[in-house]
Amino acid sequence: MNAQIETKWNITKVQLFMFLFVLQSGTTFINLQYRVVNAGNQHGWLIFLGVTAIHLLILIAYIKIEKWFKPNRFEVAIFKLYWLFLLFVFLSKVVFVSQLWVFQETPSWVILLMIGIVFVYALTAQAAVPLNLPILLAPFFVILIGTLFLSWKELNWLNLLPLSGLTGKETFDAGFQSLSAFNGMEALLFLQPFLNQTNKIRVREVVIFKVIFGLFLTMTIVFTLLLFSLQEIKVVPFALMYLLKSQEVTFIERLDLIFMCLWISWSIVSIILYGFLIFRTTSVKIPTIRGLSLKIIPIFILASFFLNRFDITELHNGMLFLSLVFTVVFPAFICLREKVMKRA
Repeated sequence: MNAQIETKWNITKVQLFMFLFVLQSGTTFINLQYRVVNAGNQHGWLIFLGVTAIHLLILIAYIKIEKWFKPNRFEVAIFKLYWLFLLFVFLSKVVFVSQLWVFQETPSWVILLMIGIVFVYALTAQAAVPLNLPILLAPFFVILIGTLFLSWKELNWLNLLPLSGLTGKETFDAGFQSLSAFNGMEALLFLQPFLNQTNKIRVREVVIFKVIFGLFLTMTIVFTLLLFSLQEIKVVPFALMYLLKSQEVTFIERLDLIFMCLWISWSIVSIILYGFLIFRTTSVKIPTIRGLSLKIIPIFILASFFLNRFDITELHNGMLFLSLVFTVVFPAFICLREKVMKRA
């Protein structure tokens, strides 16, 4: 069966910002709090806010340099390899956490198969299907924040003190770990051309998006600090799930499992969005089910092999180093090269 040719698709601003929101926060959200606090102690949330501000400036730069961002085929292929690596890391992480919390008795290949079926279905449909998936998750974010506020009476505000005594090592380590919340933000450079020409992104809109995004994640870090001591957080990688587990809701016995299932859905959508960047942003052809399946089978097999033999933490740290290159260095190189070539 030949690949179907899709007429040029467009993306709205709402779809684009929700795409970035889910893409960046999806799989890293579950233990971002542990990583940032473990590195920066009670100062972690402040350092995260600082890193968020820096990434706001990068996003503003992205919308200013759109006309200079003209990657050639080789450079696009490098970006795709990077996204493929992120997809592989996040896929391994989702399966690992799923087996740890929800599907303890389920073989990893079964979980991978279920994710693969959803992945292929979403990416062989019209572009509107994967682009609208992040919007469907929007109510979850509101429910999550509302649930955190159920613990208001248990908060220990002294856990945020002292705010003095911040060291250079804490700043660097917490700043480095904070990068995990911003993987994939370079997707904006590839999605901007699909906006209507009369509907370009404004700086004010980017600021509003980044403020909402930053406050949402900062709030989860702060609530974790307020409910757990630093010693407890250091030994509980998924402190947020334990926080949700401790909340008593009359109509739900295991609130943490409900949110874990929602997080798995959130993460799968994030993985689908990386697949969209790889397979749909540079081609007018909709992949066939057979063709796409053959392309992703090696990735899924490798993820299953890796889960049983290696430490995901090492992959995660490697991913953070690469994010610096593909968020700042590589886009800057492409724009400078294009600018020089046009002047020559």
